[in-house]
Amino acid sequence: MPNLHSAGPHGSDGREHETAVCPEENYADPIHMEDICGVTGVGVRTLQRCFREYFEVTITDYILNVRLQNAYRELATTHGLQKTVTQIALRHGFSHLGRFSIAFRHRYGTSPNEVLALRAGQKSLASYRLN
Repeated sequence: MPNLHSAGPHGSDGREHETAVCPEENYADPIHMEDICGVTGVGVRTLQRCFREYFEVTITDYILNVRLQNAYRELATTHGLQKTVTQIALRHGFSHLGRFSIAFRHRYGTSPNEVLALRAGQKSLASYRLN
């Protein structure tokens, strides 16, 4: 999947700025539309329209999906006693834990706590829909 920094200006200063707005690389950091527009050289509405046409989701949903995938991956590979759901959620760019939990359940059909407990051997894998 292409990233957003391929369309921006080139050179050392430009490349550093471009990388800073690339959702795949910096998904846990705040990503501002103005920064993406500066890199791509288009206005907000054009950026939103083109992004939706190419990826078939909004920029916000795309970033949410990248964050959820990475949080899920860490939850599923972490021993339950090593890290908490809160630590993992915050590390992957979620500042509102309730919204994280709701989005996670909607996407994976289970809660982040259940995935972490599953890794700790407290639940059976058969009871979860893992996309």
